Amino acid sequence: QVIAVEASNENADRIAHSLCINQHLLTSTVTLHAIGLGAVANQVCQLFDRRSVGSPMVLCDGSSARPPKGYYSVASLNLTTLDSIVRQPVDVIKIDVEGNEMLVAKGSERLFGRHHARLPHFITSEFVPTWIHAKDNASDPLDYVRYFTQRGYTVTDTHGGHAGCTAEDQQRWLAESWKKHKFHGQLIMQLEMRHTKGCLDRTRPLGV
Repeated sequence: QVIAVEASNENADRIAHSLCINQHLLTSTVTLHAIGLGAVANQVCQLFDRRSVGSPMVLCDGSSARPPKGYYSVASLNLTTLDSIVRQPVDVIKIDVEGNEMLVAKGSERLFGRHHARLPHFITSEFVPTWIHAKDNASDPLDYVRYFTQRGYTVTDTHGGHAGCTAEDQQRWLAESWKKHKFHGQLIMQLEMRHTKGCLDRTRPLGV
């Protein structure tokens, strides 16, 4: 069973069309939710990149953060939490939300809670530190990595790097990644998180 969540109406329409023409294969196995994900249920401004309208970002009402250069706002967007959509154990999660990854994680406390019977085995996620920082000037992009290591996940990137378990290891990993993999002033990586319980004894206790 697949649960698909898509914030862009254009992309959601394309997914729905694909499901329709392949209904003999996919209708019974894929559930589509045309909505955005965040830390709480909310309504936000939806921003579109002039070069890629199929990859929207969001900006919370009243946020002091400014829209990134090249983006424009065209509509409001309803948000919900991953916890409100996913109510059964899952094996694999893919997260690609244009810098809102930390907000999606905050809306998944039940799914990734300490007392959950079975945590997801594998998570793949886009990781662009400058985009995460752009959502909140006080945000540390490594908080997203720590969210998973504190829950027993081993975090690696597709370049072969290992984020490690301690804050010092993670800062070193990020600095080295900037040096090796920066492209046009951006660091864009794909992270893989596996629930190995390998970092549980080397990270600070969960605050939640």
